[in-house]
Amino acid sequence: LRPKSETCMDFLSVERHSLIKFSCKVLTVLFAFTFAHKALAQSESENFELTITGALVEKLEPNTRITVGTIGTSKEYPCVTMSTNVDSLPLYLPKKHFQNRYLRVSFYSHSQKASIFSMEIDASLMGKVRPIKLPLDQPSPNMRTTVGWDQVRYKPSVTKRIAYMDLPCWDGGIGKLVPAPKKPVLRVDNGEGKTTSIEMRHVCMGDKWHAKLPRDFAPAGDAKISYTVDYDSGGLFDSVSTNFQYDYRVGIDTN
Repeated sequence: LRPKSETCMDFLSVERHSLIKFSCKVLTVLFAFTFAHKALAQSESENFELTITGALVEKLEPNTRITVGTIGTSKEYPCVTMSTNVDSLPLYLPKKHFQNRYLRVSFYSHSQKASIFSMEIDASLMGKVRPIKLPLDQPSPNMRTTVGWDQVRYKPSVTKRIAYMDLPCWDGGIGKLVPAPKKPVLRVDNGEGKTTSIEMRHVCMGDKWHAKLPRDFAPAGDAKISYTVDYDSGGLFDSVSTNFQYDYRVGIDTN
């Protein structure tokens, strides 16, 4: 028989070896967790984090699809899109594809089988990686002439760098957001009692809604031409009327 003291020493040696192995395993797991956490943090720091806020969030069906796309502003990546359901947000947009890019964001309803509204994000908002909160609120549209008095642009802005393209509309009968049944309509008074209404049209890239007035609508003399666009959201927001005036001058605007 081995002395009792030697047996105890062997037992302690085995216990010490087991403890060392266990400690190594714990350190390995902790290292792996720390590495994964740092990798995730680094990954998130290289992504824009897109979320939505505002009055329309609770009006969206949970499976509404949100799609974010770049439009032809990079030779290397001319068009990149990413999408998810609104109940799975945030959506992470890789810096590589989305930095300094103009973006379009669309909201697709599976029950309507159509895009119910869309927005645009100016490239200047995408210069630095940051969280992007898309405000689904009432627009504060602005309107101006672009080339002379007869070409008009209407932009339903929400902030300085975010605007609606296709405006949201509520159908109280079914209690859902639906595609707007009508395009914006421009009403014009040429300052001499002559009036007209023109359905605004979509212009590719950039601001969506434009209208061109016929040249024979010009006033005969100096006058203030008045432009108006009314937005009816079907009860989502208060009605929004946007107005603009242009000082028409004979000899300047007739050339």
